[in-house]
Amino acid sequence: MPPAAPSAALRTDEEMTPVTPAFTSRRAPASPPAAHRATAPATPDGVLALPERLDTRAAPALAETLRTRAGGAELVLDASAVRFVGALCAQVLLAAAGRRDGPALVFAAPSEAFTAGLARLGVDALLSPAGRAAP
Repeated sequence: MPPAAPSAALRTDEEMTPVTPAFTSRRAPASPPAAHRATAPATPDGVLALPERLDTRAAPALAETLRTRAGGAELVLDASAVRFVGALCAQVLLAAAGRRDGPALVFAAPSEAFTAGLARLGVDALLSPAGRAAP
């Protein structure tokens, strides 16, 4: 059987035109939605409120907040509004709790979703009284 003939003639580079994508890029929102903001402003007693969703979008701001509030013996985080805990934010909390020169993390009123999320990820040792992960 003879080889099949090409269906179209080959073009040279001069005959080809550049192809532009038919899609447009989406811009990121100027600020994350309230459910993703890392923390609310500290209350007068210095307690930081965690957001409803501790997910990938909240992780950078959470890490920065924990870094800037590193002074003192304790850092109290209100986890009562948390409805979801993702692995990246759990890692951020573990890193903050594991810093020898940082404050102990104390979780005030952890929600059931917060406690279950940490347990699901295997890092519920963060909820120990000292706020540090057990060795």
